[in-house]
Amino acid sequence: MKPSVLLFAVVVVLTTVSAYAGTPAQAPTMRYKLDEGQVLVYQAVADTKGEGSGMGGGLGRHDGNWVGKSEGHVELVFSITAGAPQANGSTPITIEILDVKARHTRDAAHGTQTIEMDATGAKIYEGRKLVQEGKWGEIQLPSGLDLRVLLAAKIEAVVDQYGRIGGFDEPDQVKQLLQGANFLHLLVHQPIFPEGPIAKGGSWKVERALVFANPLRLRELVTLPGTETHTAVDAVTQLNRNCLKLHIRGNWPKLKLANDAGEVKADSSGTAIVDFATGVMFSYTAKTRQTLEGTLHDSDARFEFESESTVTYAGDKQLYDKYKAK
Repeated sequence: MKPSVLLFAVVVVLTTVSAYAGTPAQAPTMRYKLDEGQVLVYQAVADTKGEGSGMGGGLGRHDGNWVGKSEGHVELVFSITAGAPQANGSTPITIEILDVKARHTRDAAHGTQTIEMDATGAKIYEGRKLVQEGKWGEIQLPSGLDLRVLLAAKIEAVVDQYGRIGGFDEPDQVKQLLQGANFLHLLVHQPIFPEGPIAKGGSWKVERALVFANPLRLRELVTLPGTETHTAVDAVTQLNRNCLKLHIRGNWPKLKLANDAGEVKADSSGTAIVDFATGVMFSYTAKTRQTLEGTLHDSDARFEFESESTVTYAGDKQLYDKYKAK
């Protein structure tokens, strides 16, 4: 099997701290507010392309130079349900995945292998030939992933008045879901607001850590510290609401991993539209690039990933109830 079996790493955002660059006093101050029982439903799509290359032997039957590629596609529908607001301005939230479809194509020993998954089960193709198909519980994927776990999970967290999502009630469960599916980053794409007012052209920095599965050691999670710069672009109208358009640029400088596991760096660029009155995000688009260099089975290896993600507000409790009724 070629090393490209490992090419499916995307990022998840877990920790944030913000610092604000001052703007005029007449500019608005934004805060994230949800009413108890309020439900937000989002649709998310992510496409990831990866390529790995290396030199040297030690790769089973594949000696000498090697190149491998993979592609991934994920479609999610998920909800955020608000609990009772706390005295400090934070709000407990419950995140649920209401529907999911995914496709992953990678190089295999005899061509390409594609795995297609949805809420009911999975199909495995070798080239264009269907070689295995079954419902969850009847089919076992090489990764051990079972989407029933994701669809049954209720992720308890807290969002503060600045939009930071954290305080996961069961971090071990979140970690397991991340390692199994690698797309939890889609659930927490929320811009972070500064303490002070926001004026057109004003910017502020957010310390943001990326957490992702190491393609060199799949059961190992990597935490990459860095920053995102939020810039207020303009006031716009979306869903008949007065909104703020933001440009968000991320930079995660090169980090040497523990135990000589390699070096990793990343950068991203995206835009978000958020409601002025409530801070609720209506849309988010981002392009992210990751580069990891290290050693794989005594071979020098380099992995590059490019992903495009879109998260869009789709509806409220009425839409949530439709999905739950299925």
